Amino acid sequence: GLYRNDVALGLACCVFPLLIAYNAVIWPMLALAVARYTDRREVGVFFEFGPLLETARRQSDATIQFLLASILANVVLLLFAVIPCAGWVMAPALLVPVHGYLMGEYAARALGRPPGDPRPVRSPAHLRRR
Repeated sequence: GLYRNDVALGLACCVFPLLIAYNAVIWPMLALAVARYTDRREVGVFFEFGPLLETARRQSDATIQFLLASILANVVLLLFAVIPCAGWVMAPALLVPVHGYLMGEYAARALGRPPGDPRPVRSPAHLRRR
């Protein structure tokens, strides 16, 4: 009864702030790692925590703007998801492209690339055996 609810509330009050802080650190690092992966094609870039965190910290203005834009996008998509049927289909369908765009713009700005000028990436077709 009452004890179980108090434990759940106490746990939620302790865990939710930690999750928010964790996501505020990890989300920009993911965007930077994806951009670096497109350049180097090495999975190891996702595990270079020090350089990723340092880049996010150095570009703190862009990082804060990215986090605020992501929160705003999530709120808007959450409002779409409240709409029965159409919103339930539309919100998840928009989630990936919206966050992909935000992550790409942030990574380009944080890594010093000109906006709208993506680096060319070789097609995976060269990996296929003939």
